[in-house]
Amino acid sequence: KVFGVFVKLPDGEKAWKNERYYIMRLPKAINLPNENYKILGFVSELTDEQKDLREMAHNFADKEMRSVAWEYDKDGTWPQEVIDKAWEVGLMNTHIPEEYGGPGLDYLSGCLIEEEFGWGCSGIGTSLACNGLAAAPVALGGSEETKKKYLGMLTESAKLASFCLTEPDAGSDVAGMKTR
Repeated sequence: KVFGVFVKLPDGEKAWKNERYYIMRLPKAINLPNENYKILGFVSELTDEQKDLREMAHNFADKEMRSVAWEYDKDGTWPQEVIDKAWEVGLMNTHIPEEYGGPGLDYLSGCLIEEEFGWGCSGIGTSLACNGLAAAPVALGGSEETKKKYLGMLTESAKLASFCLTEPDAGSDVAGMKTR
């Protein structure tokens, strides 16, 4: 049974926020507009582990996020208690490989968790998921020493990493950046 298809868009076309890849959930018919669209693979039915992770994340979002989101928004306070709980139950940093202290989950499992976080509260969910964006450059281009140090830090306690970007004439608009 197929859950969805992973599609690469042709040059110049964007799905959402400049992404050139996306997952089309089925049961939509797989009718791509033309031969420039490429199906890169199929996402099969979720594994039992993925279903359990999604249920765990949904329950967490329901009990720990939705119930307090309005209070955090109203008061403008930081949800450290929620972040600590998410870290304690293993719902943060799921992208970090096992060799650096993380669970090494696949990207689909991480997406399922983050989708539930977004359902619970998009603001708190963004804070819980932000480490993936900050850790990606380290995971992709860091030396072994750098990976052990910085990826390892995220698995030792409930810490948040940050990612900053700015460019002249573009600000934080990644799509507006230019090279020489």
